[in-house]
Order: sequence, then structure tokens, then C-alpha cells
Amino acid sequence: MSKLPYRSLRTLAKTYGPLMMVKLGSIPYVIVSSADAIQELTDKDHDVIFSGRPQWKSSDALFGGSTDIIFSSYGEYWRQMKKICMVEVLSQRRVNQFRYIREQEVEHLVGMLKDASKNKTAVDLSEAISTLTNTVISRAAFGKTYNNQQMSDGLRVQKERELEFNFTDANIKATLLDMFAGGTDTIATTLEWVMSELVRHPTIMKKAQEEVRRIVLMGSERKSGIDEADISRMEYLKCVVKETVSLRKTSEDVKLGGFDIPEGTMVMINLWAVMRDPEIWEQPESFVPERFLAEPLDFKGQTGKFVPFGAGRRLCPGMTLALVEVELVAANLLCWFDWELPEGVVDLDMSEINSVVIRRETPLSLVPVLNSE
Repeated sequence: MSKLPYRSLRTLAKTYGPLMMVKLGSIPYVIVSSADAIQELTDKDHDVIFSGRPQWKSSDALFGGSTDIIFSSYGEYWRQMKKICMVEVLSQRRVNQFRYIREQEVEHLVGMLKDASKNKTAVDLSEAISTLTNTVISRAAFGKTYNNQQMSDGLRVQKERELEFNFTDANIKATLLDMFAGGTDTIATTLEWVMSELVRHPTIMKKAQEEVRRIVLMGSERKSGIDEADISRMEYLKCVVKETVSLRKTSEDVKLGGFDIPEGTMVMINLWAVMRDPEIWEQPESFVPERFLAEPLDFKGQTGKFVPFGAGRRLCPGMTLALVEVELVAANLLCWFDWELPEGVVDLDMSEINSVVIRRETPLSLVPVLNSE
């Protein structure tokens, strides 16, 4: 196994098939590299069976005995916790409440980039984006306006709904840690790769810029900023994001793809391999946002070939927040700036490292050039 296991597992899948059993230590894993198998394990007949989670000492230590949403086992506690988060924290209404925070922080980022553009100074865009995503989630969770109210929401919800479990401070901390993990690093990493791919494909960047600038700068009223209402009209930008983003455990014995999967087997989806399967994607190794214009797949995992946020009961509850933030930041970076490589850099290094998400090995350093339109 190499340092990039998703690549090694795809190579093995070419020999042993899209469903293969491996053992990591004493634990059996089934590696899924097939869109059809993903569709099967998230359908209504299998979804509950594959919604379990293992008990890890690391998740117990970090997430209050695995009482967060990501690592808690499927059952009544998990259902109640997800419902609370979806209604009280991550609903469309709640996401909209914090819209002003996102727009303020993006405005701050644009101001910093404008200052750098005056001297054609290279900017560590990785650091700038990471700072933005951390600030947004910190202000939303702990900002003065919402601090007292938000921290008491858990106790209020328990009292009003008479939950069957004790919603403790440890549960709140574990859930907040989920929010930070899902609302900072993953969003920042996605934006890094969006900009990396666009810099490597200037024709695609120009097409995305033309769409954004047409909506923002060339209407009957030229706007001084981008608000989230504009994003819904940016169809090509959404395709760029989709193109960029291109552990389940069984709770009982089950069949998958015609094979018997024993109870307790870990089932891991290699989405990286599925998104590069030549049997379901044309030019799978190329950056082609137009594929999503021809086939407008959504992010909700309704087809096994495109499940960047998971599917079924384990669909990521933070999907709405993530998409809003990624699209807003990307639109601003494309609207107000052109982008160049630093002096002396000929080709952008696209090396990756394996982490919770696939990250760039080196920070993304680019020169912002203020749009003169």
C-alpha cells in the first residue's frame, strides 16, 4: 500500500474486481469501487444495515465517547442528534441566518487580495482560505451575537422535545467538533483544488469568470459585491465545483453485489476510484466541468456514481453550508481577480497527500491580478 491508499486500492480493484475483501490488521474490510454497488448499499433495502459505525479509541477520546454524529452508532441517539443538528444548526433557515458572516469574511478576503494585487505579490491562498473558513465557523458558533443563545440551544431542545437521552455538555462539544471538522478543513481543501484546477485550465477559468462577471458586473445595475442570491444563476460555476469534488459498517449479514458480507465487516467506499471509472465517465482523468451540464447530477447521492457528500441516512448534514460557502468564495475569487503563477514557477505542483480529505502537498501560492472591467 502506498502513501496514497486510494490509488493503490484502485489498482488492486482492476485485478480483483470492484468489490474486494482485504484485512487491515484483524479487521476485515470490503472496498467498494463500483457505482452500482454504492447505489445498492445506499438503497432502502440496505441503507440501515450499512449505517453502523465501529468503535474506535481515537473517536471515543476526541468525540466524547463517539457521541458526535459522524462516529456514533446508528440508532435512536444518532437519529435524535442528526435531527437536532439539521433543525437547530444546519437547516436552510439557520444557514441563511449566518449569511452576513460569510459575506463579511469574503469581503475581508477580497480586500486583502486587492492590497496584494497592487504590488503583484504572491499570496498563500491556502492559508487565506483556511483563515476564512475557520473564522466563519468560529463566528457562527461562538460569535457575541449568538454565543449565549446557541450554547443553551441543546438544553432548550432537550426540555421542549423530552428527548430519551441526556443531552450533555460532552455531546455539545462532540457535535461542535464535527462542525469544525466539516466546516473548515474540507471546505478550504475543496476551494484549494477548485483554484488549482482552474489555474491549470485557463480556458475553463475564463469561461467561469465570464459567467460570474456577466451576472455581477454587466447587468442593468453593476454590483459592488456578490451576494448569495447571485450564486443560483451561476450554472457553470456549480459544474466546476462538482467536477472538483469528483466508513460504513454492516450491522448484520447481508448480500452486496451478489456476495455474502458477514456481520461486522467494515465497508469502505473508494469514491476516488468511482469518479475515475472509464465505464461510467468519459475522459475520467480530465477536468471537464461540461459533463455536468450534459448530465445535471445533484449532490444528494441519488446515483451511486456521484456521492461526494455520501448518501442515504449518512448523507452529510452539513452539505448545504459547505456548498454555499464554496460557491460564494469561488465566485468572488473569479469575479474580482485574474490569477497568475508566482515569478519563476512554470507549472503548478499538483502533488497530493492523504488525510481525512485529499489535500495539496504544498500550499497554493498565486498572484492575484485585479480585474480591470
